[in-house]
Amino acid sequence: MRPHRWLTFAFITLNVALLVDFGSDLLEDRGISLTGLITLDPPPSPVVIRFDGHTLSVMGALVQAGPPHRLSLRAWMPTPTIRVIEPGDLGPITLEVENLPLRVRLDASGPIEEDRQGPTRALRFAPQATRRVGFTDLEREVTFAVLGDTGDSDTFRQALRLAASQGADFLIHAGDLLYRDDQIPPLKEILATSPLPIFTVRGNHDYRNAARIDVMRGLSPAYYAFRIAGVTFIILDNGINYIPTLWRGSTQYQWLTHVLGLPRDGPLVVAMHKPPFDPRPAPQEHAMEDKEFALALRRSFARAGVDVVVTGHVHASYIWVRDDIPYVISGEGFSSPEGRHCNRMAWVHVRGWEVAMAQIPIWGSAYAEPPCRKDMN
Repeated sequence: MRPHRWLTFAFITLNVALLVDFGSDLLEDRGISLTGLITLDPPPSPVVIRFDGHTLSVMGALVQAGPPHRLSLRAWMPTPTIRVIEPGDLGPITLEVENLPLRVRLDASGPIEEDRQGPTRALRFAPQATRRVGFTDLEREVTFAVLGDTGDSDTFRQALRLAASQGADFLIHAGDLLYRDDQIPPLKEILATSPLPIFTVRGNHDYRNAARIDVMRGLSPAYYAFRIAGVTFIILDNGINYIPTLWRGSTQYQWLTHVLGLPRDGPLVVAMHKPPFDPRPAPQEHAMEDKEFALALRRSFARAGVDVVVTGHVHASYIWVRDDIPYVISGEGFSSPEGRHCNRMAWVHVRGWEVAMAQIPIWGSAYAEPPCRKDMN
């Protein structure tokens, strides 16, 4: 056989192997196009928009549809920033920024009017006089809840009410927000009426088709980082194996390596959907499928001094410790292995460098039948 025929044969063999490797996922997720398999979501960056004749740069928030002459933004980090690149000839503009913690305060370079309604702020200013609008937080203490695998469940709604009433600054949704397409309208209602901000992680079910991916892209980038109260949060996307991938050659992993090496003066929290390990015996075990890379990821976390990793995917509540790092599992957003109304969510309180964690009941003991077990760690 001629040499070029050997090369052709090797190329065909390699492609067949790749198809076999990805075949089951592709059949399950047939709604994802082949083009999407090789398209990586880029790192978060400022978005430049034209609004009422003005050119604005927005970092930390996504533009949403709104009424005429009123710009609606949904924050994907607690302290977004809006800069005026070029003011137009028209008068003042009105911005509505959703999903903000109550504690953050307005920080503008010029005159501005602010109207607060829970996690939403309505801002009115003249771009010619006020060229920068942002939000800051100077405290060194923060409390947040973590819950994943919810769909549009009543448990999710109750968790948001409870977290807000108990003083949480925000909730991190640990992935699998969407299990079915018909959940999209009620979930949009839950997100729009939430009494506290929700910062999202992408899960494997969130990637099932283009409609769900579109919803998730309207909430946050695939992966991102933010800082509040001296705590650095890194949100990763390991919801599925092939888009946008956490493999070492990916854009996301290169971004992660950079962010882990940045200086900080407080704890470091990582949030992602799938835990890198699951000590439970098969068939219960649910973790990242690429064991070699999961181990490399754990080593990166240990070298960087990560203080806590929060995940979902496992439909239960645990705190597993590896490499002196607590891995908090909070996946009872829909069902609980302990029975009806025994669902729990993770509760994390950070003060300075001290990080305290617990799993708290969402419904309360009065709802639980039979009585729920107290210790699930």
